[in-house]
Amino acid sequence: MRIFQKKISLYPNLFFGVLWMVYGVYRLVFERGNLWISLAFIVISVFYLTYFFYFLYKPILVIENSQIIWNDFFRSKNFDLDEIEKVKKFAGDMTIFTKKDKIKLNTLLFE
Repeated sequence: MRIFQKKISLYPNLFFGVLWMVYGVYRLVFERGNLWISLAFIVISVFYLTYFFYFLYKPILVIENSQIIWNDFFRSKNFDLDEIEKVKKFAGDMTIFTKKDKIKLNTLLFE
């Protein structure tokens, strides 16, 4: 089973990515200000757009072959279903505890 992030929660990243890209290009082309600030806006927009497209096509949680794989933007965690000791749900968050680690999932972001 592959669980993706809700698209409605990804759209602010697309909006801010396009907004900062347009502003950065505008400053780069039309204003004679500091070049580094314009490039900083463009770099920030690239991060927002990368986050949007990464989670648009990559599942945030994968449950296959008795294994759970949780993908974050910078890391991923793998563990077997047999390792789960406790599952705690509170206020829309689900926390999965194992012997070594814990994973906190915001269930409001799942489709």
